[in-house]
Amino acid sequence: MATRGDSSSLQVAATSITGVDTASDLSAQIADINVVSQRGPGGGVHYSITLAPGRTLIEAADITAIHLKGTDTLTIDGAGSALDGAGAYRGFTVITGHVTFANLTIENTLAKGGDGGGGGAGQSFVFHPGFHRAQITDFHLYLSGVNHDTLQFAQAQFADFDALLRATTDGADGAVITAPNGDQLLLALVTKAMVSAHPADFSFL
Repeated sequence: MATRGDSSSLQVAATSITGVDTASDLSAQIADINVVSQRGPGGGVHYSITLAPGRTLIEAADITAIHLKGTDTLTIDGAGSALDGAGAYRGFTVITGHVTFANLTIENTLAKGGDGGGGGAGQSFVFHPGFHRAQITDFHLYLSGVNHDTLQFAQAQFADFDALLRATTDGADGAVITAPNGDQLLLALVTKAMVSAHPADFSFL
């Protein structure tokens, strides 16, 4: 069961949430944070959600998209847990806001087109300095096409795609992107050559 690390009411500031152990609770906590952020001034409040360690959170519906106001930020710390899309649902989508994913595996997710059959982007993942270790297990399925995934990095980590490519190596389980501060992202079943062939999947904030 999730607990709040702030004694104020949700309408004022629920800035720290821990022990999230189901995908539905994770989605609900993101929805609550969206409401709090949008009601506030958007002046740089930092919110955090920490999952219960060692769990697999299986989705039965899409996770609520993250929609923060102004310069508010959110860290989702997986604590070594995984978010599993069950082959049918999205992982995380960031509409607005700076979001850091840390210590989290994202697997078996499905990138879906927009309403009305007009296609649309796949999942968007934003990695800011300090995400430590993260991995995406199905990125190889959405490298290209209208539903391709996108990964965004801070320019403090990588100035451009060439810098990211220089920091990418082939590991036993996939391509490993290592930032100068030691943060590492594993793209399972992806090679450095595949990363090199898809620069449109990467952008830099």
